[in-house]
Amino acid sequence: MKKIARKYEAMYTEYGKDPEHGCGECSNFIRYEYHGRGPQKCKGYGLTSSEATDWRQSWRACGMFNKSFAGRKPMVDCLTRAAIDNAPIDGQLTL
Repeated sequence: MKKIARKYEAMYTEYGKDPEHGCGECSNFIRYEYHGRGPQKCKGYGLTSSEATDWRQSWRACGMFNKSFAGRKPMVDCLTRAAIDNAPIDGQLTL
């Protein structure tokens, strides 16, 4: 799998880009209130408590702008799974 430099680039690679809209305008963009700060998330990328999935409203929207992510795996799960699914290292023990 090609290394993706930025979170939003993974979304563009998978879903394309919507040059007319920003993420902050999308129905999949979520703002939380948590301990006095408001982390922002994208439903399509992943709704975790980690800062690694924080999102910016100023980013360009992906091709899933205002479309439902119902039934799809969050992008962060797909990226993590790709790293785990690699072939075992030579000499690695298996159970």
